[in-house]
Amino acid sequence: IHETGRPSVPGSQYRARLLQATNPGTVADVSDDKRLIRYVRENVLIGASPRVNLHLEPIAQVEAFFDGSDQIRPEHIKAAARHVIPHRLKFRPEKEFRLEREFGSRAKEVVFEEILKMVEMPRWK
Repeated sequence: IHETGRPSVPGSQYRARLLQATNPGTVADVSDDKRLIRYVRENVLIGASPRVNLHLEPIAQVEAFFDGSDQIRPEHIKAAARHVIPHRLKFRPEKEFRLEREFGSRAKEVVFEEILKMVEMPRWK
């Protein structure tokens, strides 16, 4: 139970870390991985805002439901994040043309997948 009296949502810290990891200004607050920090700061101008969390939770609930689970696990959050976060990324102007030329319309998904690989997913019982 969360201190507000409401049940805490499993994986809420993971959701927050994913969102912060997409933002060049907060990535170093959630990770010591120098590769991740450099990658985000070199490629991303604007990451996902905290409001994205409002969309991430219900989609993670749907992922959990279709997985036959009554609890949201980190893998559900990761799956939901793939639907919600990439299109919210804005590339640094000097990287945008190169990324879009190299990956086409999937550039944001490719960049987000790289970020996902580098953000440690918590173990779940």
